Amino acid sequence: MAHRLLIGKGMITLNLKRIFLTLTLLPLFAVAADDCALSDPTQTVQAYTVNPQTERVKMYWQKANGEAWGTLHALLADMNSQGQVQMAMNGGIYDESYAPLGLYIENVPGVGNASQLSN
Repeated sequence: MAHRLLIGKGMITLNLKRIFLTLTLLPLFAVAADDCALSDPTQTVQAYTVNPQTERVKMYWQKANGEAWGTLHALLADMNSQGQVQMAMNGGIYDESYAPLGLYIENVPGVGNASQLSN
Protein backbone atom coordinates (compact mmCIF):
# COMPACT_ATOMS: atom_id res chain seq x y z
CA MET A 1 0.00 0.00 0.00
CA ALA A 2 1.39 3.41 -0.92
CA HIS A 3 1.35 6.25 1.61
CA ARG A 4 2.13 9.92 1.34
CA LEU A 5 5.03 11.45 3.23
CA LEU A 6 5.31 15.18 3.85
CA ILE A 7 8.77 16.43 3.01
CA GLY A 8 9.13 20.15 3.42
CA LYS A 9 6.16 21.70 1.63
CA GLY A 10 5.39 18.79 -0.71
CA MET A 11 3.99 15.29 -0.59
CA ILE A 12 5.72 12.21 -1.99
CA THR A 13 4.02 8.85 -2.41
CA LEU A 14 6.17 6.10 -0.91
CA ASN A 15 5.86 2.41 -0.25
CA LEU A 16 6.19 2.27 3.55
CA LYS A 17 6.92 -1.47 3.58
CA ARG A 18 10.07 -0.89 1.50
CA ILE A 19 11.12 2.05 3.63
CA PHE A 20 10.70 0.24 6.93
CA LEU A 21 12.38 -2.90 5.57
CA THR A 22 15.33 -0.79 4.48
CA LEU A 23 15.48 1.03 7.82
CA THR A 24 15.23 -2.29 9.67
CA LEU A 25 18.04 -3.91 7.69
CA LEU A 26 20.29 -0.84 7.58
CA PRO A 27 21.84 -1.43 11.04
CA LEU A 28 22.91 -4.92 9.92
CA PHE A 29 25.28 -3.30 7.44
CA ALA A 30 26.77 -0.84 9.90
CA VAL A 31 30.18 -1.93 11.14
CA ALA A 32 32.10 0.02 13.75
CA ALA A 33 35.84 -0.11 14.32
CA ASP A 34 37.08 -1.49 17.65
CA ASP A 35 38.28 1.94 18.71
CA CYS A 36 34.94 3.61 17.85
CA ALA A 37 33.50 5.43 20.86
CA LEU A 38 31.34 8.44 21.66
CA SER A 39 33.48 11.56 21.79
CA ASP A 40 31.49 12.72 24.83
CA PRO A 41 30.86 9.89 27.33
CA THR A 42 27.96 11.84 28.86
CA GLN A 43 26.03 11.48 25.59
CA THR A 44 23.92 8.43 24.80
CA VAL A 45 22.56 6.86 21.65
CA GLN A 46 18.77 6.58 21.54
CA ALA A 47 16.46 4.72 19.18
CA TYR A 48 12.81 5.36 18.38
CA THR A 49 10.57 2.88 16.57
CA VAL A 50 7.74 4.39 14.52
CA ASN A 51 4.34 2.69 14.47
CA PRO A 52 3.02 3.49 10.97
CA GLN A 53 -0.57 2.71 12.05
CA THR A 54 -0.62 5.43 14.69
CA GLU A 55 2.26 7.82 13.91
CA ARG A 56 3.42 9.98 11.00
CA VAL A 57 6.98 10.77 10.01
CA LYS A 58 7.50 14.35 8.87
CA MET A 59 10.59 16.14 7.68
CA TYR A 60 10.98 19.89 8.05
CA TRP A 61 13.60 22.16 6.54
CA GLN A 62 12.19 25.68 6.25
CA LYS A 63 9.55 27.81 7.90
CA ALA A 64 6.60 29.03 5.81
CA ASN A 65 8.57 32.22 5.04
CA GLY A 66 11.45 30.19 3.52
CA GLU A 67 13.82 30.74 6.45
CA ALA A 68 15.54 27.65 7.89
CA TRP A 69 14.77 26.78 11.51
CA GLY A 70 18.47 26.32 12.19
CA THR A 71 18.11 24.31 15.42
CA LEU A 72 15.89 21.59 16.81
CA HIS A 73 14.95 23.95 19.65
CA ALA A 74 13.64 26.53 17.15
CA LEU A 75 11.68 23.86 15.24
CA LEU A 76 10.12 22.47 18.42
CA ALA A 77 9.24 25.96 19.66
CA ASP A 78 7.26 26.52 16.45
CA MET A 79 5.86 23.02 15.83
CA ASN A 80 5.33 21.46 19.24
CA SER A 81 2.94 23.89 20.91
CA GLN A 82 0.46 21.04 21.49
CA GLY A 83 3.06 18.44 22.56
CA GLN A 84 2.53 16.23 19.52
CA VAL A 85 6.20 15.65 18.65
CA GLN A 86 7.36 12.28 19.98
CA MET A 87 10.90 12.39 18.62
CA ALA A 88 13.03 14.90 16.70
CA MET A 89 16.42 14.48 15.09
CA ASN A 90 18.77 16.15 12.65
CA GLY A 91 18.15 14.22 9.46
CA GLY A 92 20.76 15.66 7.17
CA ILE A 93 23.93 17.55 6.46
CA TYR A 94 23.71 21.31 5.94
CA ASP A 95 26.04 24.13 4.95
CA GLU A 96 26.59 27.31 6.99
CA SER A 97 23.34 28.85 5.67
CA TYR A 98 21.39 25.67 6.59
CA ALA A 99 20.87 24.66 2.95
CA PRO A 100 20.86 20.86 2.60
CA LEU A 101 23.94 19.19 1.12
CA GLY A 102 23.15 16.00 -0.76
CA LEU A 103 19.77 14.62 -1.78
CA TYR A 104 16.75 16.59 -0.57
CA ILE A 105 13.41 16.02 -2.31
CA GLU A 106 10.65 18.54 -1.77
CA ASN A 107 7.40 19.15 -3.63
CA VAL A 108 8.30 17.00 -6.66
CA PRO A 109 5.14 15.31 -8.00
CA GLY A 110 5.54 11.78 -9.32
CA VAL A 111 9.00 11.12 -7.90
CA GLY A 112 7.92 7.87 -6.22
CA ASN A 113 10.90 5.81 -5.07
CA ALA A 114 13.92 8.04 -4.37
CA SER A 115 16.28 5.07 -4.79
CA GLN A 116 15.41 5.01 -8.50
CA LEU A 117 16.58 8.57 -9.13
CA SER A 118 19.57 8.95 -11.44
CA ASN A 119 22.78 10.42 -10.03
